[in-house]
Amino acid sequence: MRDQPQRRGDRARSSAGLLRARISTTLINQMERKDAQFGLATMCIGLGQGIATVFERV
Repeated sequence: MRDQPQRRGDRARSSAGLLRARISTTLINQMERKDAQFGLATMCIGLGQGIATVFERV
């Protein structure tokens, strides 16, 4: 079986997407539990880059 290097990026992006979804879901659940209006999710995405998302319950 040959290694398929073109598919490695797909797996990495997929797992990063799943991690973002898990972090967001956990944050939203905690916001509901603590009756918080705002929540902030941050994630390091490598090579000096990062992402932040602010959630607001309405």
